[in-house]
Amino acid sequence: MSAAPPVFADVAEAKKAMIEVMETLLTDENQELIAKALASVTPDMEEATKKQKLMQLGMPIIQNALGGVLVKYKFPPGPMGVMQGFMQFSAISMKPGGQPIAEALGMMKAGAMSGAIPKKEEIEGALANLKA
Repeated sequence: MSAAPPVFADVAEAKKAMIEVMETLLTDENQELIAKALASVTPDMEEATKKQKLMQLGMPIIQNALGGVLVKYKFPPGPMGVMQGFMQFSAISMKPGGQPIAEALGMMKAGAMSGAIPKKEEIEGALANLKA
């Protein structure tokens, strides 16, 4: 029987982890990757092509930011840990005080799954809400 997936102790711990993820996304290295991803599409590209390109480039940025933080909270490395982390963030975001987590998670899901890579200002806004 496999071990139960890790969980966040409470909303405060999940917020702390999400703050770390947002700060990781704001590093110069990740901001450079985000800028390159956003610059890879042009206004004349078909919408489906744009979305596919941005998903292809955005998902690894978000997965790496999440994965690097989540291992500190006892989540396994790699895609399984990221998936478990998403599920835990989602579950805890439903609790009182979890709304800023839900907003940050929604932004990351859109970046990874819909090609809506968050811009620096959006990440900064999510970070401010988490710290409020």
